Amino acid sequence: MPSIRHADSSGIAPLWRRVLLISGREQGEGVAHRKTLNERQLAVLKWISDGCPDGPISGISARISAGALRNRGLVKVSGGGPTWTAVITGTGRDELARAAGPRAPVPRQANESVTEALVKQVIDAGGSLRLPRQPYHRAGTPDYQRRAELAERYGRVPSGKRLVVTVISRDELEIDLVDAPEGTCRTPEAVPVPQRVTRFHPVVTEFRDRAQRQTIVSGYADRRRTSTWSDRKSGRLEEKLPDLLCEIEIRAAEDRHRRRVAEEQAVERERAWEKAMQRACERHAEHYRPTVLTAQVSAWREAAEIRAYCDAAEGQQGSDATRWIEWARRFADRLDPLRTILSEPNAPTNVKPEELRPFLDGWAPYRPGREC
Repeated sequence: MPSIRHADSSGIAPLWRRVLLISGREQGEGVAHRKTLNERQLAVLKWISDGCPDGPISGISARISAGALRNRGLVKVSGGGPTWTAVITGTGRDELARAAGPRAPVPRQANESVTEALVKQVIDAGGSLRLPRQPYHRAGTPDYQRRAELAERYGRVPSGKRLVVTVISRDELEIDLVDAPEGTCRTPEAVPVPQRVTRFHPVVTEFRDRAQRQTIVSGYADRRRTSTWSDRKSGRLEEKLPDLLCEIEIRAAEDRHRRRVAEEQAVERERAWEKAMQRACERHAEHYRPTVLTAQVSAWREAAEIRAYCDAAEGQQGSDATRWIEWARRFADRLDPLRTILSEPNAPTNVKPEELRPFLDGWAPYRPGREC
């Protein structure tokens, strides 16, 4: 397995590094030089010096710190994924001794990435934060949705949590810190791979014969995590098997979670639609009553006018006039609602769904859902 060496075998720091260390001291005690390690890096360096024991220091953040230490020639790193290893160099031991000495430099404050800053903002806001949406906001607005995805991908989110981004409007989005779905908080486990295999499964044979040895996890595209592995200079594909198998388990758990959420949403949507239909029927009935009342008042007024007309026509002579006036009075009696016992009108039955549309507040009248 290839490794990157940044320190000579004698453990003597390069001249330029010794000059920087000396100049850092000469600038004054209690001042953190920009080349000084931060507290996290010192802790990881001490952890590597102790043989990388099990404990709170682990994961991708330890690997990132180890990479920074490697670039300074303080450690040697080999391997990748969960099987990576690191050993301290002579320069690293000198650095630890200097940090424990009476004139130890002040640890430099760790640089905070934009993803770490975003997660901190969400936590400080109580777990829910609204931010401007890019690119629909003014020019220069950060892409907070992408930052949330990167925070997930590089382990900046607290263990057992997940960042959920919801588009609120054209210019605004909301980021919530929620519990991760059950079964998605997994860590890769070592997968033994034999050095030599005499017989391959047909699937393995087909994979081996492909021009590019690359595996893509099936499922939806998720920019929060790695979904493609291939042979690289830093390691071969088989070394990524723990990450690949872990990712498959996580994707399966997320698929189960999405199906369960979709089923729950469908049930809740149908329940809400049924309530909306019931309210629409009640509103339709309320709208029907004043319609009936208005019709009755109109009929009562018309009957009164007909009777007044008949009274005025009583002076007419002849049998035809008499018969017409009598018929008109009978017609007025039929029109007059006060000639019968009044009662509250019953709500109409068998109302067509289309008649309920004005009372549904955007719900569809024929199916559980909103109008398109």
